[in-house]
Amino acid sequence: LHSMATLISNSSFKIMEKKDLRQFDPMITFKEDWIKKGDGSTIRDTPEHPILSAWSLAIQTKEAFDHNVEDSEDVLCNYFKCNISEINRYKLTYISKYIKSYLDFKKNNRFLDFDDVLINITDSEKVPDHKFPKLKILIIDEAQDLSNLQWDFVERLIKNSTKIYLSGD
Repeated sequence: LHSMATLISNSSFKIMEKKDLRQFDPMITFKEDWIKKGDGSTIRDTPEHPILSAWSLAIQTKEAFDHNVEDSEDVLCNYFKCNISEINRYKLTYISKYIKSYLDFKKNNRFLDFDDVLINITDSEKVPDHKFPKLKILIIDEAQDLSNLQWDFVERLIKNSTKIYLSGD
């Protein structure tokens, strides 16, 4: 879905990579995900970060962001160069500042992350219907794993598809 969304939207912005995230915050760690077991060419580095993960989850589920992110104190101390008691006293404010810094970083560097790509592709004003391919067959595998935002994209694909197959658990 991500590749197709990126291709259809044809944005002039650059997709954020591992090095870009590390430029924003060197403390962001990554987990290796194998898309296809045994195929090294399908390895994807997924950021592991308490605040950015919670932010992304809120976007993907289309729910309000809960600023009370657990286990974020060390990340905030490191990023803002202050002590833990300061962070604990104003944690919600620091989390808001962190998210704002992340959004400003993306905007100033003309970066998109996976969430941005999906937000754009689901907005018919940003990506009109005529940009979507006409598909004879659309197969959605692992449908149970799609987020609400991904389903919005799939629904737009369905409109231009002759046959649709959904599979899942």
